[in-house]
Order: sequence, then C-alpha cells, then structure tokens
Amino acid sequence: MLHYSWNTNWEDRKRGDCPIGEMIAAFDFFREHRKGRGIFLLNLMIVDDEQSILDLFDMTQEIYNFRVVATAKDGEEALLKYPRVIPRPDIVLMDQHMPKMTGIECMRKILQIDPKANIVFLSVDDSVKEEALKLGAIDFVKKPFHMKDLIHQLSLIVQAMK
Repeated sequence: MLHYSWNTNWEDRKRGDCPIGEMIAAFDFFREHRKGRGIFLLNLMIVDDEQSILDLFDMTQEIYNFRVVATAKDGEEALLKYPRVIPRPDIVLMDQHMPKMTGIECMRKILQIDPKANIVFLSVDDSVKEEALKLGAIDFVKKPFHMKDLIHQLSLIVQAMK
C-alpha cells in the first residue's frame, strides 16, 4: 500500500514529484493521447517475482486503461500460463532475475511457443539489455521506472504494431 502525506503542495503533485502526482501526470498524458483516437486498451501479462510490481500494475490498470490478463512470479509459471491466457497478451512485461528461470530463458521458450509474442524487459540489470533485444525482446525498460514513462513507451509500441 502506498503511504502518502497530503501535506505535499499541489504543484509537486502536478509535476509528478510524489506518487499521487505521478498518477495525475500519467492520467493527463493518457487523456491527451486518447483524444480523437478511441479508447486505448492493452492486454498485459506481467512476469516478475516482486509482489510490489505486480501490485502496482493491478492498482493502476484502470487509471492507465490497460488490463492485466495474467501474472507469473517466475519463468516456469509464465511458461505454464502463457499458452492458456485468453485473450492473448498484447505485451509480456518480463523481469530478468527471478527464481527457477531467468527472463532471458523464459523469453526464448515463449518465442518458441509463439514467435509473434511481444516481450518487453523490465529489469534493474542493464547488462542483459543487449542480449534481450538481440534474442527478440521488443524493448527494455530499466527499473525503477515511472508508470507514466512506461505507459508512454507501451503506447508507442502498440501504435507501431497497428
């Protein structure tokens, strides 16, 4: 759960210098992005062993107008769930460092199952960026990230897919 002091002034909140401000800024971005273009909806699968990341996506999916269709806490669980997920995720957000199987190993196996899978890496480890992109990831986002920035990147990916 986010703990936030309501004593922060409104300008800090609008700039995104606090959790509430980040959500306000992202909502403003999305409202502008959607003008005249219909409703933006994205189906995501989140593969990450950090519960806080899974919770963040769960709590913000309505604000950012995306849907989490599946989650997995490690690569093995992701491999079991991915073929059964309906609707098929538009994008799989994949962490690198997880128990049982790394993100790179999991991505390789998902791409064998579904060569058209769109996988975006979310990781603190910059050293895997080049390898992930070379092996088929469509993007790499360094943790920690701001939701507004991630949503912007995902919206650009979706536009390119159309």
